[in-house]
Amino acid sequence: MPPPPLFEAARRGRAADVAALLTNGADVNELASRERTALYIACQEGHAGIVTTLVAANADVNASRPCDGGSTPLRIACFMGHTEVVSSLIAANVDVNQAGNNGASPLYVASAFGHTEIVTKLLARVEVVGGGEEAVRLVVPHVHLLRHLRLVEVHRADGPEQRGEHDVA
Repeated sequence: MPPPPLFEAARRGRAADVAALLTNGADVNELASRERTALYIACQEGHAGIVTTLVAANADVNASRPCDGGSTPLRIACFMGHTEVVSSLIAANVDVNQAGNNGASPLYVASAFGHTEIVTKLLARVEVVGGGEEAVRLVVPHVHLLRHLRLVEVHRADGPEQRGEHDVA
């Protein structure tokens, strides 16, 4: 069975087709194969303009895919490193703490794949709910990034001409 037209237009980055299909009543949250929505595939492919259009049409920004470990549009954008898409989802009040079935949050996914700009955006929004073990579970996987982010910060402050060792401890 072929994918829904809205899904296919979003996948291919056809913004005019997406807008026309929505105007003609396409279901913005219709599921295609493997429980993917048009928003999910637009986030996966990095089509930020289409993401904005779909969000404006009330796409469910927090929809998860049970067949894929509970992945969400934000988690796939973090995985793929699509910073502009992540920004669009954050502006739409996506749940930045929504973890997949394996407990991996969007912050964890972005940090695991070295997407430091996305990590910075998420750190500005993420909330540590509770304390104790929950706080440790959310923060500890990201500790390795603190050193990397500090190196980037020191490098930017020094300028591109200066090189050398920096104390980041």
